[in-house]
Formats: sequence, C-alpha cells, structure tokens
Amino acid sequence: MAKLVAVVVHLSQATQEEFYRVHGSRFGRARHAVIRHGLYEAVGAAGHSPPADSDQPLVLANVGQLRPYKRLVELVARFPLQPSRLRLVIAGAAVDAAYSEKLMRAVTGSSSVELRAGWLAEEEIAQVVLGSDALISADPDLGNSGMLLLGLSYGRRVIAMATPGVVELRETVGDEWVFSYGELDDPDLWDNLEVWLRKKPLNAPNLTEFAWSVVGEQHRQLFETAVNRH
Repeated sequence: MAKLVAVVVHLSQATQEEFYRVHGSRFGRARHAVIRHGLYEAVGAAGHSPPADSDQPLVLANVGQLRPYKRLVELVARFPLQPSRLRLVIAGAAVDAAYSEKLMRAVTGSSSVELRAGWLAEEEIAQVVLGSDALISADPDLGNSGMLLLGLSYGRRVIAMATPGVVELRETVGDEWVFSYGELDDPDLWDNLEVWLRKKPLNAPNLTEFAWSVVGEQHRQLFETAVNRH
C-alpha cells in the first residue's frame, strides 16, 4: 500500500510525528501535510458562561462510544464521588456488553456521576454537550479527539491528559479553552480544574485552522499538487 500512496493527511503535527516514528521511510515518496479536522455543525452553540454562584455544580461530560481504552471506569473511580461542586455525565453506546456492565457497577451508588448508556441521536448528543460546562477525556494516548473538537464546536471547554496532541490543541485554540493534566490521581486535579472552570474565558477559541473553508482549500491544493506531480 505504501507504494501506491501519493498523499498522507495528518490531523495534527503530533500525529504526523507519531506516524513517522511508527512507519519510518515506508511512505517517504508520499506528500505529507497537516490539515485539521473540520468543525462539527453546531446549532445554537453560543459561548457558555460558568455558574456565577460557586455553590452551583459544574457539569463535565464524556460523550461517545464506551470503550476500555478511554479509561472511563478509571475516570469514575477517581472522580469526587461524594457530594461536591462537580458532576460527571457519561453518555454513549457500549460496543462490549461486559464493559458496559463494569462501568455501570462503577457508577452505582455515586451521587456525582450519571451514566446514560445507549445510542444517542444527533439531537441528544447536542443536548448533553450544551448541558455541560466542559467535556473531559481520560484517554492516556490521545492524538486527535473528535469529542474534544465537538466540545469546542459547541462553545464548550475541554479537558484531557497532556499528550502531545492535546498540548498542540491547547496551543492552537488557547489556554482558556483546553485544560491539560498529568494524571487522574493527582490530588489537586479537581480543585485546580474547578478554579479554571469558574473563570470565564476572555477570548473566543481560535478555531481558524478548523474552519471548513480553510480545510477544504488545503485539501484542494494538496490534491492538485499531487495530481500535477504524477
């Protein structure tokens, strides 16, 4: 396949570097380019203000398929399970029934975590995202995340482990919109996160590179160059 490929598109600089590390020179003849994933279409996604009253809970959400590599059970285990100013909503369909049951057991008895297991229509996804203050990921190997981009598309801030891809995203869209952390078991994580979330962003996220007009033109130029070269 490597001999047939003329173009390789990477969604971030971080994933391009990982690609080079794994595949080496096998795709060396192909033209490589970093082109971002376009924004999700979001209806009614106005900028979100955190609750003014510090006693009001902040809602974090994780939306998408329920899979082990996302470390959702670990996220629940380390989330403040006692009544606190933080709430967690996990919503999506499980590919594996055993994993779904394991996640349900982890959530049982918690007053801070809600699990909405099952397939979600587009409108339901929007409802969960717009009903949250931020989207949170616990994936330790995150390169490019559709969920994080979904949150930003809807004017919501995002939280994820400080992988190279997440650090790059933070540098691209702005520190006020991406919170990156080291480990889930950091004793100061949730307090630091709440302080960050209570502060209203002064600037809108810089999503210029993710606009479809930009993404489309970059693809056009790349494919045109590849065709002319061959």
